Amino acid sequence: MAKAGAKKDRLISVEALDELNIEWSVGSQETPEQAYVRTAPRDRRSSLGQFFTPVPIAKLMTKWVSNVNPKSLLDPAVGPGIFARTAREVLPKTRITCIDLDQAPLKLARTSMADDDRLEFINGDFLTTDLSQFDAILANPPYLRHQNLNYAFDMHAEIGKRNGIRISRLSNLYVLFILEICRLLRDGGRASIIVPAEWMNANFGAAVKQYFHHNGFLKKLIYFSHDTLAFDDALTTAAILLIEKSPRQNESLDVIYVESAVEIEDVELLMQGEITELTGATKEAIQWDVLLTTQKWDRLFAMGAHEIASHLITVEAIAKSRRGIATGANEFFHLRPSQTEIYGIQKKNQKICIGRAQDIKGLIFSEQDLAQLEDEDARTRLVSFGTDLSSAEEKYLEDGISKKLNERYLLAARSPWYSMENREPAPIWAAVFGRANLRFVLNAAGASNLTTFHCLYPSGLNRKQVTALVALLNSAPVQERAMRHRRVYGGGLAKFEPKDLLQLEVPDVRHLSEAILDEIVSMFAQWDQELRKNPNFCPSELNSLAASLIEAPSVALGQNLMEQAQQVALF
Repeated sequence: MAKAGAKKDRLISVEALDELNIEWSVGSQETPEQAYVRTAPRDRRSSLGQFFTPVPIAKLMTKWVSNVNPKSLLDPAVGPGIFARTAREVLPKTRITCIDLDQAPLKLARTSMADDDRLEFINGDFLTTDLSQFDAILANPPYLRHQNLNYAFDMHAEIGKRNGIRISRLSNLYVLFILEICRLLRDGGRASIIVPAEWMNANFGAAVKQYFHHNGFLKKLIYFSHDTLAFDDALTTAAILLIEKSPRQNESLDVIYVESAVEIEDVELLMQGEITELTGATKEAIQWDVLLTTQKWDRLFAMGAHEIASHLITVEAIAKSRRGIATGANEFFHLRPSQTEIYGIQKKNQKICIGRAQDIKGLIFSEQDLAQLEDEDARTRLVSFGTDLSSAEEKYLEDGISKKLNERYLLAARSPWYSMENREPAPIWAAVFGRANLRFVLNAAGASNLTTFHCLYPSGLNRKQVTALVALLNSAPVQERAMRHRRVYGGGLAKFEPKDLLQLEVPDVRHLSEAILDEIVSMFAQWDQELRKNPNFCPSELNSLAASLIEAPSVALGQNLMEQAQQVALF
């Protein structure tokens, strides 16, 4: 029925996966999943993207596909077998095919269902296995990022060709699984797929959204917010895709947004319309024209559709963004001042560079702050070597070669391997990650930065306007609007990509009066100083001013705002 393809092309070799002996037998008090987690090291599970589906979610997903009375069912990443065990109880006459690249959990699945001859087990890579079509498919694909895929051919191009879609090479493995699952589903068949929700907020997900809309396959979507982790041990949000392979294109998509902890059984009742309200979850039919024009679906589900106010601009109108400098080996290239002396690094091969967010105490990084870091012998020196090397520098590079740094992915692509990216210091830094608000820093010291921060390069702004822009970007009203553009991972960890920053909405500092600019700059300086003493300081006056600028019906109101405030104070 099926033929396994070549496994050696994958980053993880089959030989390495066979070296795991798991003690488990039918009748054990442990589930196969618990036995595997107990035995398999966490690093091993993470390297293979293995995060197992909770039983209540597996039951919900199985019920969706059971409604078409499937004669055949596929689990393309079976693991220890939670879907197969659930399916054989709900669908006693269905033939079930189970595939997994990793023999260890596959053996557990086979052992737990050895008495059932309706099941077929294949040790192979789903994406390179020759398969027929199925009436139903249940899947929890491996959560592997694109950087960790290593095929001998362009797998993204291959899957795209099979499915008539152009896939970004930044797409993670589960995206390839989604497309192949839809292809292998028979007409009228159903699939349930649980995947990380990041594709709904990432640029590489745009093609998948278009694919679903064009084909009409995605019928319902259950989205778990960052407060409701669906996977144990996985710092990621999750979504369940409920698919039916019918050509009918719906104008809207039924979305169940799970905001807080709820019983999965109640989510199913809400999905089926048996209840209309559920504390902690909402159900809404969202038009596809809104979905396709909204880049970040998580904020759409949580906050509804959004239009930019006419008197605001996006950062893209006044700035460009780039990521920070990627060294490929921070411990080798980002040094302390004392280390540069010990290793004999010439001054011409050094530049001032900040690599850690915790080294920035406030919102303004000044020359005094830099001097303090230098006095503390913090890592502030980025070394980038040219061709004119001293004997000491040649020795230092030889030490790097002995550690095989030159073979690392980023460094091997550079010529020479020890040269760094040539990037001008950015006037504004934006923190990449955060659990609270996104932090923007005014780089008054003119230092370079590593990938801890993204870079913003304003255009056509004077120094006062740049400072006001940083102040407004940090203000609570702008941060609230910025939530629509961030990528939220499990546990509330938020991330912005450089392009995300360009979509943030702010008052146009180019049209603010000198009086308002002076006021903002003064408030911002005070905020910076207070923040160094009290991390919880709230700049209420600046937040109020920012809110007034955002709510103003026209730029003119923003220009006269202080005068109006003074008039109000007279009454």
